[in-house]
Amino acid sequence: MLKPLRVLGIETSGLSGSVALVEGGKVVAHRAHSGENQHAEKIFGLIEEALEEAGWERASLGRVAVSRGPGAFTALRIGMAVADGLSLGLGIEAVTVNSLEALAWSPFVALGDSAPKRQERELLVALRDARRNELFVGVFDRDGRALEPPHAIAVETARDELLQRLDGRSAYVVGQPGIALGFSNDLPAAFHTADPDARAVALLGAEKEPEAPIRPEYVRGPNVVKPNLPPSPLAGS
Repeated sequence: MLKPLRVLGIETSGLSGSVALVEGGKVVAHRAHSGENQHAEKIFGLIEEALEEAGWERASLGRVAVSRGPGAFTALRIGMAVADGLSLGLGIEAVTVNSLEALAWSPFVALGDSAPKRQERELLVALRDARRNELFVGVFDRDGRALEPPHAIAVETARDELLQRLDGRSAYVVGQPGIALGFSNDLPAAFHTADPDARAVALLGAEKEPEAPIRPEYVRGPNVVKPNLPPSPLAGS
Protein backbone atom coordinates (compact mmCIF):
# COMPACT_ATOMS: atom_id res chain seq x y z
CA MET A 1 0.00 0.00 0.00
CA LEU A 2 1.31 3.43 -0.93
CA LYS A 3 2.03 5.83 1.91
CA PRO A 4 -0.08 9.03 1.98
CA LEU A 5 1.55 11.91 0.14
CA ARG A 6 3.35 14.36 2.41
CA VAL A 7 2.81 17.91 1.21
CA LEU A 8 4.47 21.16 2.23
CA GLY A 9 2.28 24.22 1.63
CA ILE A 10 3.80 27.70 1.27
CA GLU A 11 1.78 30.93 1.31
CA THR A 12 3.54 34.25 0.63
CA SER A 13 1.13 36.09 -1.64
CA GLY A 14 0.39 38.88 0.87
CA LEU A 15 1.99 40.75 3.76
CA SER A 16 1.85 37.86 6.22
CA GLY A 17 3.04 34.35 5.43
CA SER A 18 2.62 30.76 6.54
CA VAL A 19 3.66 27.17 5.90
CA ALA A 20 1.86 23.90 6.59
CA LEU A 21 2.47 20.17 6.40
CA VAL A 22 -0.38 17.84 5.47
CA GLU A 23 -0.62 14.10 5.03
CA GLY A 24 -3.62 12.05 4.04
CA GLY A 25 -5.89 15.11 4.04
CA LYS A 26 -4.97 16.08 7.60
CA VAL A 27 -2.91 19.04 8.83
CA VAL A 28 0.14 17.83 10.72
CA ALA A 29 1.92 21.14 11.41
CA HIS A 30 1.39 24.84 10.78
CA ARG A 31 3.56 27.92 11.28
CA ALA A 32 2.93 31.57 10.41
CA HIS A 33 4.52 34.99 10.66
CA SER A 34 2.79 38.38 10.78
CA GLY A 35 5.80 40.56 9.92
CA GLU A 36 4.98 42.64 6.88
CA ASN A 37 7.06 41.66 3.83
CA GLN A 38 9.40 39.42 5.85
CA HIS A 39 8.97 36.27 3.80
CA ALA A 40 12.60 36.07 2.71
CA GLU A 41 13.74 36.21 6.34
CA LYS A 42 11.04 34.01 7.85
CA ILE A 43 9.87 31.26 5.49
CA PHE A 44 12.81 28.86 5.73
CA GLY A 45 12.74 29.09 9.51
CA LEU A 46 9.01 28.35 9.54
CA ILE A 47 9.55 25.32 7.32
CA GLU A 48 12.20 23.94 9.66
CA GLU A 49 9.96 24.52 12.69
CA ALA A 50 7.05 22.74 11.02
CA LEU A 51 9.22 19.77 10.01
CA GLU A 52 10.56 19.51 13.56
CA GLU A 53 7.04 19.58 15.01
CA ALA A 54 5.90 16.85 12.61
CA GLY A 55 9.05 14.80 13.11
CA TRP A 56 9.59 14.70 9.36
CA GLU A 57 12.81 14.84 7.38
CA ARG A 58 12.91 17.06 4.32
CA ALA A 59 13.61 13.96 2.25
CA SER A 60 10.25 12.49 3.30
CA LEU A 61 8.31 15.25 1.51
CA GLY A 62 6.59 14.18 -1.69
CA ARG A 63 5.27 17.49 -2.93
CA VAL A 64 5.49 21.23 -2.39
CA ALA A 65 2.45 23.44 -3.03
CA VAL A 66 2.69 27.21 -3.27
CA SER A 67 0.23 30.07 -3.70
CA ARG A 68 0.73 31.44 -7.21
CA GLY A 69 -1.32 34.64 -6.90
CA PRO A 70 -2.85 37.01 -7.53
CA GLY A 71 -1.03 38.94 -4.86
CA ALA A 72 1.98 41.14 -4.22
CA PHE A 73 4.62 40.75 -6.94
CA THR A 74 7.72 40.47 -4.75
CA ALA A 75 5.98 38.28 -2.19
CA LEU A 76 4.82 35.88 -4.89
CA ARG A 77 8.29 35.63 -6.40
CA ILE A 78 9.77 34.70 -3.02
CA GLY A 79 7.30 31.89 -2.46
CA MET A 80 7.69 30.57 -5.98
CA ALA A 81 11.49 30.64 -5.71
CA VAL A 82 11.42 28.75 -2.41
CA ALA A 83 9.03 26.13 -3.80
CA ASP A 84 11.02 25.76 -7.02
CA GLY A 85 14.28 25.39 -5.10
CA LEU A 86 12.84 22.71 -2.83
CA SER A 87 11.32 20.87 -5.78
CA LEU A 88 14.62 20.79 -7.63
CA GLY A 89 16.78 20.18 -4.57
CA LEU A 90 14.66 17.35 -3.15
CA GLY A 91 13.48 15.96 -6.48
CA ILE A 92 9.81 16.29 -5.51
CA GLU A 93 6.65 17.42 -7.30
CA ALA A 94 5.61 21.07 -7.31
CA VAL A 95 2.09 22.46 -7.72
CA THR A 96 0.55 25.91 -7.52
CA VAL A 97 -2.76 27.03 -6.00
CA ASN A 98 -4.64 30.19 -6.93
CA SER A 99 -4.47 32.48 -3.88
CA LEU A 100 -8.15 33.45 -4.14
CA GLU A 101 -9.14 29.78 -4.14
CA ALA A 102 -6.94 29.26 -1.08
CA LEU A 103 -8.43 32.35 0.60
CA ALA A 104 -11.97 31.07 -0.01
CA TRP A 105 -11.11 27.77 1.67
CA SER A 106 -8.88 29.14 4.45
CA PRO A 107 -11.55 29.84 7.09
CA PHE A 108 -13.05 26.37 6.77
CA VAL A 109 -9.60 24.84 7.22
CA ALA A 110 -8.55 27.16 10.06
CA LEU A 111 -11.78 26.75 12.03
CA GLY A 112 -11.93 22.98 11.62
CA ASP A 113 -14.99 21.34 13.14
CA SER A 114 -16.31 24.70 14.35
CA ALA A 115 -16.47 26.12 10.82
CA PRO A 116 -19.87 26.69 9.21
CA LYS A 117 -20.82 24.23 6.50
CA ARG A 118 -19.89 25.33 2.99
CA GLN A 119 -23.08 23.72 1.73
CA GLU A 120 -25.13 26.32 3.63
CA ARG A 121 -24.34 28.87 0.90
CA GLU A 122 -24.47 28.57 -2.87
CA LEU A 123 -21.24 30.46 -3.54
CA LEU A 124 -17.86 31.34 -2.07
CA VAL A 125 -16.57 34.82 -2.90
CA ALA A 126 -12.95 35.69 -2.08
CA LEU A 127 -11.88 39.35 -1.93
CA ARG A 128 -8.47 40.81 -1.28
CA ASP A 129 -6.86 44.20 -1.61
CA ALA A 130 -5.22 44.65 -5.02
CA ARG A 131 -4.10 48.24 -4.29
CA ARG A 132 -4.57 50.98 -6.90
CA ASN A 133 -8.16 51.31 -5.61
CA GLU A 134 -8.98 47.80 -6.82
CA LEU A 135 -9.90 44.41 -5.37
CA PHE A 136 -8.96 40.94 -6.57
CA VAL A 137 -12.11 38.81 -6.86
CA GLY A 138 -12.62 35.06 -7.09
CA VAL A 139 -16.05 33.42 -7.29
CA PHE A 140 -16.45 29.69 -6.58
CA ASP A 141 -19.29 27.24 -6.14
CA ARG A 142 -19.78 25.52 -2.80
CA ASP A 143 -17.46 22.70 -3.93
CA GLY A 144 -14.66 25.15 -4.68
CA ARG A 145 -14.90 25.14 -8.48
CA ALA A 146 -14.01 28.51 -10.02
CA LEU A 147 -16.96 30.07 -11.85
CA GLU A 148 -14.87 32.78 -13.52
CA PRO A 149 -11.18 33.67 -13.89
CA PRO A 150 -9.67 35.74 -11.05
CA HIS A 151 -9.69 39.42 -11.90
CA ALA A 152 -9.50 42.93 -10.45
CA ILE A 153 -12.44 45.32 -10.05
CA ALA A 154 -12.65 48.94 -8.90
CA VAL A 155 -13.38 49.46 -5.20
CA GLU A 156 -16.01 52.13 -5.85
CA THR A 157 -18.13 49.82 -8.01
CA ALA A 158 -17.27 46.53 -6.28
CA ARG A 159 -20.42 46.22 -4.17
CA ASP A 160 -22.79 46.78 -7.07
CA GLU A 161 -20.82 44.45 -9.35
CA LEU A 162 -20.76 41.67 -6.77
CA LEU A 163 -24.46 41.99 -5.98
CA GLN A 164 -25.19 41.78 -9.69
CA ARG A 165 -23.05 38.67 -10.02
CA LEU A 166 -24.58 36.99 -7.00
CA ASP A 167 -28.04 37.62 -8.48
CA GLY A 168 -29.79 36.79 -5.23
CA ARG A 169 -27.79 33.64 -4.54
CA SER A 170 -26.48 33.11 -1.00
CA ALA A 171 -22.73 33.41 -0.52
CA TYR A 172 -19.94 33.36 2.01
CA VAL A 173 -17.84 36.47 1.39
CA VAL A 174 -14.28 35.83 2.57
CA GLY A 175 -11.64 38.54 3.04
CA GLN A 176 -11.29 41.87 4.79
CA PRO A 177 -12.75 43.99 1.95
CA GLY A 178 -16.10 42.31 2.50
CA ILE A 179 -16.54 44.21 5.75
CA ALA A 180 -15.95 47.62 4.15
CA LEU A 181 -18.36 46.74 1.34
CA GLY A 182 -21.10 46.08 3.88
CA PHE A 183 -21.62 42.37 3.26
CA SER A 184 -23.15 41.46 6.61
CA ASN A 185 -23.28 37.82 7.63
CA ASP A 186 -23.03 35.59 10.67
CA LEU A 187 -19.52 34.37 9.96
CA PRO A 188 -16.70 34.26 12.54
CA ALA A 189 -13.90 36.81 12.45
CA ALA A 190 -11.62 34.26 10.75
CA PHE A 191 -13.64 34.80 7.57
CA HIS A 192 -12.29 38.35 7.39
CA THR A 193 -8.63 37.40 7.09
CA ALA A 194 -6.53 39.39 4.62
CA ASP A 195 -4.29 36.60 3.34
CA PRO A 196 -4.77 32.92 2.51
CA ASP A 197 -3.58 30.22 4.90
CA ALA A 198 -0.90 27.69 3.96
CA ARG A 199 -3.10 24.90 5.34
CA ALA A 200 -5.56 25.56 2.52
CA VAL A 201 -2.70 25.79 0.01
CA ALA A 202 -1.32 22.42 1.10
CA LEU A 203 -4.69 20.63 1.22
CA LEU A 204 -5.75 21.99 -2.17
CA GLY A 205 -2.30 21.35 -3.61
CA ALA A 206 -2.48 17.69 -2.62
CA GLU A 207 -5.34 17.25 -5.10
CA LYS A 208 -3.83 19.09 -8.08
CA GLU A 209 -1.66 17.89 -10.94
CA PRO A 210 2.11 18.52 -10.70
CA GLU A 211 3.47 21.39 -12.80
CA ALA A 212 6.80 21.96 -14.52
CA PRO A 213 7.73 24.72 -14.47
CA ILE A 214 5.60 26.44 -11.84
CA ARG A 215 4.50 29.96 -12.76
CA PRO A 216 2.96 32.89 -10.88
CA GLU A 217 -0.49 34.27 -11.75
CA TYR A 218 -0.32 38.05 -11.56
CA VAL A 219 -3.74 38.82 -13.15
CA ARG A 220 -2.48 42.29 -14.12
CA GLY A 221 0.87 43.94 -14.82
CA PRO A 222 3.16 45.53 -12.24
CA ASN A 223 2.55 49.08 -11.05
CA VAL A 224 5.35 50.57 -13.09
CA VAL A 225 5.11 53.94 -14.81
CA LYS A 226 7.45 54.47 -17.73
CA PRO A 227 9.36 57.69 -17.22
CA ASN A 228 8.88 60.44 -19.81
CA LEU A 229 12.53 60.97 -20.75
CA PRO A 230 13.88 63.18 -23.55
CA PRO A 231 15.38 61.40 -26.58
CA SER A 232 18.78 59.95 -25.82
CA PRO A 233 21.70 61.74 -27.50
CA LEU A 234 23.23 58.27 -28.00
CA ALA A 235 20.31 57.05 -30.11
CA GLY A 236 20.80 56.78 -33.82
CA SER A 237 19.59 59.66 -35.99
